[in-house]
Amino acid sequence: MLRIADLLGEIYREGELSIAHLARYFGASRDQIQQAVVSLKQQGYLAGVEATTGRNLNPSWFCRFCPMRGHCSTESSLYELRIYQLTEKGNQLIKMEKKEGNQWQ
Repeated sequence: MLRIADLLGEIYREGELSIAHLARYFGASRDQIQQAVVSLKQQGYLAGVEATTGRNLNPSWFCRFCPMRGHCSTESSLYELRIYQLTEKGNQLIKMEKKEGNQWQ
């Protein structure tokens, strides 16, 4: 069973992650992860970061600096890539949990 605390913890540790990465990491379906992410976005814990760029971008240059290089799915294109990161509210939750000695040590 996918625990929201684990999902937030993984994003906290890695900084930014995609649906595909989270699905592989947790052994869950993309639909399960997508539902969790939508809920966390609505609650204000996550924000999407879209890699939208102009047409003149050299993809090899962009990918060289991407934190998800090596984890991208061949199904997603550079211009449709969406990664997620914690919002300030999400970071506050993590800090509170760490202070109380819970997850994300």
